Amino acid sequence: MTGQEFLKIQDEKIFRPSVMDAIIEEFVPPKDAFKITKAFMPQKNVDDDELISLVKAGAFGMTNPVALGGDHMKIGLPTVFYKEHKAGYWRESIVFDEEVLQRVKNPMKPDQYWGEQLVGEALNVLDLRLNTLIEYLSAQTVYSNGFTIAKNGVSYTFDPQVPDKYYIYVGATGSVPSGYVTTPWGTGAANRLWNDLTNSYPLNDIREAIDHFAKQGFSTTELWMPRKVAGYLEDNTATNGIRDFIINNPGLAGQMITAENIVLSVSGLKGVQPVIDDRRYLEEAGLVAPAAAAATTLSVTDVGAFAVSDVITLRNPATLAEEDVKIESIASPVLTLADSTPTVNAFNYGDRVTLSKLYVPENQIAFRGTGNDRVSYANWVSTPSLVKAKDFKNPQPGRYTWTTFNDKVPYWVEVGAGINGGPVVHSAGNWMVMQVT
Repeated sequence: MTGQEFLKIQDEKIFRPSVMDAIIEEFVPPKDAFKITKAFMPQKNVDDDELISLVKAGAFGMTNPVALGGDHMKIGLPTVFYKEHKAGYWRESIVFDEEVLQRVKNPMKPDQYWGEQLVGEALNVLDLRLNTLIEYLSAQTVYSNGFTIAKNGVSYTFDPQVPDKYYIYVGATGSVPSGYVTTPWGTGAANRLWNDLTNSYPLNDIREAIDHFAKQGFSTTELWMPRKVAGYLEDNTATNGIRDFIINNPGLAGQMITAENIVLSVSGLKGVQPVIDDRRYLEEAGLVAPAAAAATTLSVTDVGAFAVSDVITLRNPATLAEEDVKIESIASPVLTLADSTPTVNAFNYGDRVTLSKLYVPENQIAFRGTGNDRVSYANWVSTPSLVKAKDFKNPQPGRYTWTTFNDKVPYWVEVGAGINGGPVVHSAGNWMVMQVT
């Protein structure tokens, strides 16, 4: 490629910031890409880099009566305080080297370039990855009461400070996980793990949890759970439990029994909508050293997403080789594989190591509720960016794009996308989480 040809690529309209921003804003997200975000923390833009939540104790109680002509009750303002944290900065790029740039000419019209397809596909990939990030941070905020991300030399921690009473553990009192409280409704039959199908009482736990949530000022509207947890409802065989409920409920006779129709049929749960969410995303890392065939160790860019016994997938885009291996131990930056799963193929520097994970943890239910407040309980907030504005004087919120051209040998073109911001939780949010297994 000559310098003149490189300049022609650089002049392509598709590389203009305004055009790239318009493209990424017009992408239609895949169905349910923001399922958790929309339900628990709708997205909005703000004009300040500081993420500040005004937390009010709430407009509790009701107006007092007064005698005709008498003095009225005087009340104090509800307690107010601020929760404040910095926005996160999230961005990445795709770099096209000389080998790729050599192939961007249109073979039918050699004086034209395929820059539009090149950039369009890059922006599509970057946009999908941004979607995953936004939904992941929302899910972590709800189900894990915040998140810590340590990658690429950067560590972000967000603690929304939702009180532990909104995170309930159904199980033995002596084994309550950190950040959870044991069930407020006692021990015994109402306090057993749901995978004990003959001795647990999930419907009772759900009813009691809804009552506990109501005492915090929330009316439950939805139950969010993965398919595995829903299966405990469908398969429960406890005496005087779900099995007997189904036998004694003519309305369920002849139906295919599912978690949804069980919940919708129970007295006290009518009007509460079950939401089954089994969506997954891919955690990933890159190899920082080649791995020969039959390798038993992998050196990767980051081990934070992986755990012992995880089954991970190795992907070589050049050969299309793809295989699953199991992690036996981890000592950063090395993953040691189980004896039964050494690599079959050879993998190169930069090849991907991925792990499929659920957005909704397989052992949890989230109760979504409504209260008295006339403000959002939480939001995914986009804060201003200089890159978005392309101007140091007027930063703007929202997704942004950029390009960088290296017009010296070796030639390369960088196409990037990102967003500034993160979740903000006002007061305690509008959710409660119950860990059941």
